[in-house]
Amino acid sequence: MTIEDYLACRYIVRPLRLFDLCVVHDGGVCIILQRAAMAKDRPHTPVLVDGVGVRAGGRDNSQLRGLVDGHLREYLKTSGDMCFGMAGLQPKDIDTMQVYDSGSPHVPIQLEGFGFCKPGEGLDFIQDGRIGLGGELPMNTSGGQLSGSYTMGFSQMVECVRQLRGEAGERQVQDARTALFCQCSGIGSFPIIFRRGD
Repeated sequence: MTIEDYLACRYIVRPLRLFDLCVVHDGGVCIILQRAAMAKDRPHTPVLVDGVGVRAGGRDNSQLRGLVDGHLREYLKTSGDMCFGMAGLQPKDIDTMQVYDSGSPHVPIQLEGFGFCKPGEGLDFIQDGRIGLGGELPMNTSGGQLSGSYTMGFSQMVECVRQLRGEAGERQVQDARTALFCQCSGIGSFPIIFRRGD
């Protein structure tokens, strides 16, 4: 898609255009968890949960303006601090990030909320291939919800596992050992840090 293609498409709700929003469709995701000691005997490389965080939504969580103007960043900061603290990691330690992106504003807001860049710098952060495959922080390598499937963000959790097992094929992040997943919306922010377990 070129910038001309994007600008030629219609607005859905200003400033968001058709390609800024994902299409809802049916799908299913299965996540199987077990104790780490049991996982080492399985045929696949184990992927461990290193950290989790939670910040449930609160006021005005049905209003997009309130979320974009600050509530969502607050949810991300609180849950991110919890998740990174539990894992003993910092944003610079993350090899790939797979996040909820039902709308294009989610990506820069999550980069800012988790501390990959300062508030207001998310759009600058994503320039020049920085979040593409081979970039500093490859994001939503399977297409996310905007270019893939809307399954409430759970497909991105599966992509974390595939990346850390080295099973992502053409979209494989080289030497991926850590991955940050996050499902966030008006209901809150729920990040998980995964680590390759070998």
